[in-house]
Amino acid sequence: MASSNASCVPVGKYEPYYNMKHPKRGKAVIFNHFKYDQHLNLAERNGTEVDGTNLSKTLKDMEFEVSTHLDLTYDEISNELVKLASDDHTSEDCLLVAVMTHGGEGGVLYAKNKPYKAEELWQCFTVEKSKTLALKPKIFLIQACRGQKVKNPAKSVRSDGSGKDSQVFTIPNHSDVVVMFSTIDHFSSWRHPDDGSWLIQAFCKVMDEVNGDHTKNDDFLSLLTRTSQIINVDFQEQMMKQTPVVMSMLTRKISFCKK
Repeated sequence: MASSNASCVPVGKYEPYYNMKHPKRGKAVIFNHFKYDQHLNLAERNGTEVDGTNLSKTLKDMEFEVSTHLDLTYDEISNELVKLASDDHTSEDCLLVAVMTHGGEGGVLYAKNKPYKAEELWQCFTVEKSKTLALKPKIFLIQACRGQKVKNPAKSVRSDGSGKDSQVFTIPNHSDVVVMFSTIDHFSSWRHPDDGSWLIQAFCKVMDEVNGDHTKNDDFLSLLTRTSQIINVDFQEQMMKQTPVVMSMLTRKISFCKK
């Protein structure tokens, strides 16, 4: 017998794929940071404007409803996340949140006026806090440094431093989240002042290929692996490389089929 805390979910209990056949794809929210308050002593992030433009176009082609926020304070980011979590996502497939900012050790990200922990981004979207996103994918892309270690940085590249049967069953409060970090812990993440960051360039390239030719479609985790491959193989200045990290709490596969 299901407990009193059970949530009615939009997909069969043992379905291998998430239900991506709702009327709408869902919301995609981009938090893009270029300039910070002076007391933080953080450099302007030249090239992030290109990232914002390219990512917005790619996500719109993936049929997301895209909104972009530039240089928000911590409270403004928190308010946007709380509002997003409380929205009615019943008719939507999933949620995507992208953050492009400076970062540091221990999962620190920077708002315009202060640092915060990366996990605060997805803690708003538990089953308890966002019931209409229960058993739907919550995707987070984070372009930021996770430390200061580098290997032969090149002068032309800059661092981002400092429903099958309408079943009812219980699911964990923290599930169905996937996070892609642009780099491994303790290391810098790289951004070209003209072309944008390596992560956003590679992610857009992979998704644009799928959008243009659906014979190249694959489940989303495989596409993120392809994104990592492109960063490892195609992006290099002298001997400098970058390795992204994917953290998955997904319980099914994601397939972005055309609506």
